Amino acid sequence: MFHGSGIKTTIWNRYLLILIFFLLILHPACTKSDNVWKIHQLTFRAGINHDLDNNLNFSPDNQWLCYDTRPESGIANSLTIERVHILTGEIDTIYQAPNAIEDLGPGVAAVSYFPTDDRVIFIHGLDTKKGLAYSKTRRVGAMVEPAIPTKVMWADARDVTFPYIPGALRGGTHRHEPGGNDGKWVGFTYDDMIMANLGTDLRTIGVTRLDMPVKVDQNPTGENNDGEGFSVLVVRVTAQPDPDTNQICRAFGDSWVGRSGYLKADGTRQLARGFIAELANGHHEVFIVDVPQDITQPGPQGPLQGTKNTFPMPPAGTRQQRLTFTKSGCLGNVRSDPDGKWLTFRTTDSESHMQIFMISPHGGKPIQLTFLPHGVESEARWHFSGEYIVYAADHRIYITKIVQSHADFAASIAVTNTFPSSPKNIIWSPNGKYIAFNRELEGSLQIFIIETEKRFWQQ
Repeated sequence: MFHGSGIKTTIWNRYLLILIFFLLILHPACTKSDNVWKIHQLTFRAGINHDLDNNLNFSPDNQWLCYDTRPESGIANSLTIERVHILTGEIDTIYQAPNAIEDLGPGVAAVSYFPTDDRVIFIHGLDTKKGLAYSKTRRVGAMVEPAIPTKVMWADARDVTFPYIPGALRGGTHRHEPGGNDGKWVGFTYDDMIMANLGTDLRTIGVTRLDMPVKVDQNPTGENNDGEGFSVLVVRVTAQPDPDTNQICRAFGDSWVGRSGYLKADGTRQLARGFIAELANGHHEVFIVDVPQDITQPGPQGPLQGTKNTFPMPPAGTRQQRLTFTKSGCLGNVRSDPDGKWLTFRTTDSESHMQIFMISPHGGKPIQLTFLPHGVESEARWHFSGEYIVYAADHRIYITKIVQSHADFAASIAVTNTFPSSPKNIIWSPNGKYIAFNRELEGSLQIFIIETEKRFWQQ
């Protein structure tokens, strides 16, 4: 009797253990390992950085990642623009800086792919043979096709010889971001050399229209160059903004709004750039500026090319608008979803933790997207569907769902385990299949790639 009862008890215990096992693995708090996706290291060279720099690093065919190799000593000593194949790990040198001189330049860095063709754009210093040292006011946008690495073309014209020419700039461009469905537009941050030499050193934002070449007078010092596009500044800055106004002294953290702008009330699309602006007393807020299709007409604030003692001024049709009114200020780069409906940015929540919020390009109340106990560690990058964002938090990579009509809106999952330090420069491939990021290993930035689960990229 006792023996039979023991057999029944043993069988029952086995069933109970199986039930407990399935309950445990199905419980949300215990599915962390199910959310960890496959990670592959792509670069391995010690002593060389492979810096994605948080740009448009994926090629249009989703096969390559471009990056620069800047050392700790700075961009002046950055010698190559390279790319790595995401399946084979093959490394290809796209461009080698010519006549490189240590700590002088020219310096090449901050590379992005164009959205429509096999071409990259990156910052490039001036001619070292003429003794022109790399600096933030001495750099231009260089364009190269990987198939023809010796052929370089300058995106923006440069003219520092008075009288200045409309469509040319008098300083340095940086963080070039190709935009538009046709790849004809490039956005950038800008530092004006003429005004900096007068003691007014203010960063602002400009755009280039690439199908409008500009020729300039050649300067004997080698400072000037022709450009493949017509370039203007679209954001006005002032050295001493008045308190309690929307005047700004610096503009940065910018990106294009949508693939082709945002939708206006009349049903038309408006080209625009979202950005972070510094107001009086160092306070940072999110702004947007509308960019007209015709950027050749001067606006009411002054000439496009500037004067000997004033900045170049925005073209007619630009409209600069403040979107956020936070107490703690905003941080990082402003990023838009592909359709231009939302702009993401970082600011603090009610518990003073840095979280990701989004706001309409028309303004309104910001919507909080992340609710992580310790906040986030990076900006958001959007999935091509506009339904997810990816970012770093707790030294891991997270994904959050952004479909307001769904019950799981703002639901977040970690897709990696915890790293020793926070992953950097997280980007999503155009087809949504891959996430790439940087990690520092033994003092060098290396590139890693995540294969996302199919439900996140097969729409």
